[in-house]
Amino acid sequence: MSVYNCDRYILETLISIQNQTFTDYRLLIVDDGSVDRTGEIIRQVAETDNRIQYYRQDNAGIVAALNHGLQYCSAPFIARHDGDDISYPERFERELAYLQKNPDCVAVSSYVDLIDEQGKRIERALYTYPTEDADAFSIPAREPYIPQPMLMMRAKTFIEAGGYRYLPCCEDTDLYWRLKHLGHLGVIPTPLGSYRIHPNSTTSGSHKKLQSIAIWSQLSAISEQRRQAGHDDIRFSCEFMSILEREDTFNESLHHAERILSPSEKRWFLSSAAAKIMEMYKARFFLPNIEEISIIKQAFDADPNIKEHIIATAVILNSRGHIEESKKFIKHTTNYITYIKYKTRVLKNNITSSTTIKLNIEK
Repeated sequence: MSVYNCDRYILETLISIQNQTFTDYRLLIVDDGSVDRTGEIIRQVAETDNRIQYYRQDNAGIVAALNHGLQYCSAPFIARHDGDDISYPERFERELAYLQKNPDCVAVSSYVDLIDEQGKRIERALYTYPTEDADAFSIPAREPYIPQPMLMMRAKTFIEAGGYRYLPCCEDTDLYWRLKHLGHLGVIPTPLGSYRIHPNSTTSGSHKKLQSIAIWSQLSAISEQRRQAGHDDIRFSCEFMSILEREDTFNESLHHAERILSPSEKRWFLSSAAAKIMEMYKARFFLPNIEEISIIKQAFDADPNIKEHIIATAVILNSRGHIEESKKFIKHTTNYITYIKYKTRVLKNNITSSTTIKLNIEK
C-alpha cells in the first residue's frame, strides 16, 4: 500500500484489510512523505497488529513508493491497495482462490463500487473490463485494464514483467500490457471493494491530470506496439518522467514526448492522445479547454479520421446540456462537412425520450 496525505480515510481502509476472511498476510505500507496525520494513525494501528509494517520515504511519487515497498515482499502473491479505498471482507480469499484455480492467470482484480468523499455509493453503468479486446494500435489504444485498487498478482510473474516503471499515472496499464505477454488477466465479476472518488484522486482530477493520462496511457501503448514488433522498448526513466511532468502546457508535454518517437509513432501518438482526452470528456464530465481544443484541431488536420471521435464528443456535450460548448468545440476543431454530420447525428440521436434538441449550426 502506498499512501500520501490520506488521514481522513486511512483508518477505515486499514480496518477493511484487518477484517479480511483470509488472515495470513503482511501489510506493507509506504508513506510517500505525508504531511498530515496519516503516518501517526498507521503507527498506532500497527502497534496492535504485527502484520502491519510501516515505512516512510521523502515524497517521490506513487511508483517510487510502490517499488520501495515491493523490495520487502517475499510471499508468492502480491495484492495492491491505496490508502483511501475499501476492500470487502472476502476480497483476498476470493482472489487467491481464483489464482489457484486458474494457473494461466497472472493477475486478477474484480469489479469495484464507486464511493464519494463521505463513503456514499456513486451510481454508474456497469463496466465489464473486456481485457481480451485490448488493442495497442487502435485510436485511442484499447487498454487491457483491470481495476488496480483490487489487484492481486503472482509475484514471480510481476517481477518477470519488470514491475512498475516510472510513469506518473497509468503505471498500472503499462504493467498490464507487459503481464499480458506472460498470461491471462482475470476479473471477478462482482464488486470486492470500493474505489473512492474525491478532489485529490486521479479519477476526478483536473485538466492537467486528464492531459497527463492522455499522454502516458498512449506512450505505454506505443511501448506495447514496439514489443509486438520486436523493437526496443521505450525506457521509462525517472528523469524522462520528471522532465515531461515539468512542462507547463499540454502542447509542450506532447512535443517533448514526441522526441523519443519515430515519425510514424508521432503521427499515431498525436491522433491517439487527442482521441483519449475526448474519451475522458465523455467518461468524466469535463468540458474541453482552449488548449485541448487546439491540440484536437492539430490532430484533426493531420488525421481527419478522428472526426468520428470529435462528432461523438460534441453529441455527448450537447446531450448534457452544454449546447454552446458543443457547437464551439466542433466549430474550432473540424470543418463544415463535419458540422453537417454532427447536426445529423444530434437530430437522429435518441438522447432522451423527453428532450427535444434544437441546434443552430452556423455554416
